[in-house]
Amino acid sequence: MKVAILGDIHGGTRYLDWALEHAVNAGAEMMIQVGDFGFNYNDTFLHNLVNVTRKHQIPLYAIRGNHDDFSWFTQRAQLGRYVTLIPDGTIMTIGKKRVAFLGGAVSIDRDHREENVSWWKEERVSPHIVNAWMHDEVKADVLISHDSPLLPDKLPGILLPPDIKRDCEEDRHFVRMAAEILEPDVIYHGHYHMRHTKDLYLDTKKALIEGLNCDGNPIDQSMIILDW
Repeated sequence: MKVAILGDIHGGTRYLDWALEHAVNAGAEMMIQVGDFGFNYNDTFLHNLVNVTRKHQIPLYAIRGNHDDFSWFTQRAQLGRYVTLIPDGTIMTIGKKRVAFLGGAVSIDRDHREENVSWWKEERVSPHIVNAWMHDEVKADVLISHDSPLLPDKLPGILLPPDIKRDCEEDRHFVRMAAEILEPDVIYHGHYHMRHTKDLYLDTKKALIEGLNCDGNPIDQSMIILDW
């Protein structure tokens, strides 16, 4: 089964249309989007989303990013026929892979955003989900997350306020904890708007981190096609 993994689109349905066209032409039967999917899910976005996904007719699963309205992801929501919003902690089998989903990250510009309009206090990675996975000894072949367990090597240096820097480090720690528990072969994430690949050395194995770029960039930087 061919699956497309797509980076952040920030509500950009034109970019999504383009990505879906490339994915379908490459034989993909499903798309997974790694968060920062639709911002506040206004009527214009929802209308365009339904039209675009109806045009290409493959299932699209999206997790929450730090710029997504948290309330839309508290339960599995269906947007039209083809789009499903996946709650944190979901585990499912796709093709031959057992896939775990973990949304959330820190908005480094949150001090300049409006709560419940462009920033949601529930944006961060949930330690409760990670602890539940640890309690249940959950395993998965693949982890789909918005944040990464490690910073990309070539990420430009940004001087952050101490509280935001601490929160960012904590969220990456929780994604790293999730990886230690799940023992995936690979982690696909967005958030940093950068295509990168990096090894992650877990206690029991080496996993691969695949970071994806975002809308406005060449499709080979923001999407990867996999055979599951």
